[in-house]
Amino acid sequence: MGNKKNKNKQKRQLKKIKTKSKPGQIKLLKKLENSGKNVVIEPTGAVRMSDVLQDFAKPLLIESITDSEIKDAVKFSILVWNASLVPSPKKKEVIETFIKQLSTPENIESVKSYIDMLLKRKKDKFLNINRAIVDCQFSGSGKNLRFDVASNL
Repeated sequence: MGNKKNKNKQKRQLKKIKTKSKPGQIKLLKKLENSGKNVVIEPTGAVRMSDVLQDFAKPLLIESITDSEIKDAVKFSILVWNASLVPSPKKKEVIETFIKQLSTPENIESVKSYIDMLLKRKKDKFLNINRAIVDCQFSGSGKNLRFDVASNL
């Protein structure tokens, strides 16, 4: 019974969001709804993870010029953000896997440097925010490029 109540609440929230949201938000919400995920739109008292991610990724975003570079910076930042949430014994292993998968012999030191910088940034600025980012949707392009984030609670 509670599940049906949640589904009805989700539908009402989605309908309300559709009237004031950007196309990327709507696409992300539909994607999550179709996957059977329980979607809560802007939970009371919770920070907006898209704002948190934008701030977290700022050092990389400043260096990014093209849409492709911005998207790559955001995706990379999401990987590091989520890796930062892994319990300590496994965290090093997860990060080593990222380094192997995301680097070449020419850029391995840069990749490590960016990961270290973002992990420090997470610890220094976002220590109390421990929500995993489960999806990200990009919309628009150029000056109108935006991203919407879905996270757990």
